[in-house]
Amino acid sequence: MAEVVSSQDIDGPHGDPEEVRRLLDQLSAILRRVEGVAISSYEELDGGALLPLADATRGALTAAVEAVGNVLHYYDAIADQRASQLNILTEGPKSGELCGEVERVMDEDFGMTRIQNVAFIARMGLRARLVALDAMGPSPGKWEIIGAASSALREVMKALGALAVVVCDHESLPEPTTFYVTELERSLIIRRAYRIFYSDVAPWREPQGSEIQARLRRAANAIAKLVGRPIYPSLRVHDRFALRTTQRKLQGWLSDTSLDAKARETAGIRLFQNLAHLAELMLAVNERAELRQHDARVITEQIATLESDCADISAALRALRAVEGRDLRLDTLLSGDEPPTRAALLARLRELGRNLAPRPPSTPAPRPSPGDLSESDDFL
Repeated sequence: MAEVVSSQDIDGPHGDPEEVRRLLDQLSAILRRVEGVAISSYEELDGGALLPLADATRGALTAAVEAVGNVLHYYDAIADQRASQLNILTEGPKSGELCGEVERVMDEDFGMTRIQNVAFIARMGLRARLVALDAMGPSPGKWEIIGAASSALREVMKALGALAVVVCDHESLPEPTTFYVTELERSLIIRRAYRIFYSDVAPWREPQGSEIQARLRRAANAIAKLVGRPIYPSLRVHDRFALRTTQRKLQGWLSDTSLDAKARETAGIRLFQNLAHLAELMLAVNERAELRQHDARVITEQIATLESDCADISAALRALRAVEGRDLRLDTLLSGDEPPTRAALLARLRELGRNLAPRPPSTPAPRPSPGDLSESDDFL
């Protein structure tokens, strides 16, 4: 007779329901606290008005480290092996790598080991963020504070959201209100927001004469819409800095009545050109590794589908919505009044497939640190 192996033998013992609920409530309270930090509002402030953001971030990190530690200690106590033994050779995640490490553990481990490893890595990463926050100079710059707070709070959301998911999964509890978003999901949302912004700005057509006012007002509204999106705090701090600086210049141009008509038109055209350049630069989000891998997979699948004798073009167009924003010419085919021919769609997909072939890693161009960003810079 075959031996029956229970899920508890595979996943490890389960916790006391009341204690598990207490731990989950603690995680949830911190997640909602972080969700309530309106980082974008601080981008309009200066000096001492930014101190509450630093204090809120420090408080959230301290609470998160404690909550993650509580989960770690609880499951270490009922496990066969402590997380520190499981991870004896593990170094703390380097700056900016916590989210990737959490995703790796989520994909590779299961059961109680997954809880222990997520908690162990998260505690190390969040402690490092707290040390980095405390190590900022006595008078940090505006964007240094905003950049540090944004990164730290995003990692709190990622780590605690992941921990709540794995605890509920192990304990066979209903999936929690999820704060856990993969880097691919986040990048897809950002790309969609950038693509909408690009369409609103319409950088491919420079305004002429009397339409400059309307086009720049529309651009100002496009920035306001982007800043108001829930995904906005997840944008790179350099992109947010560029958007805010441009927004300030747009507001100045729209309210300035001191220039004569010719000077105003010249200044408006120059401002639009800078804005168009920014909109084009933001499409570089497509170079993120997770988006390249995702798009290559989707495009390869649809090429194979369209090459078959019974190809369903309508189904392929629906599937290709997942890569919207990757290529402007493909977007035109997807959104046209008439569906494209199979030949036209295949030709475009094959070219994109070649462009998305794996390539050697490259060294990104150096960017100024958030502490070096100054809204007086004419950075565009």
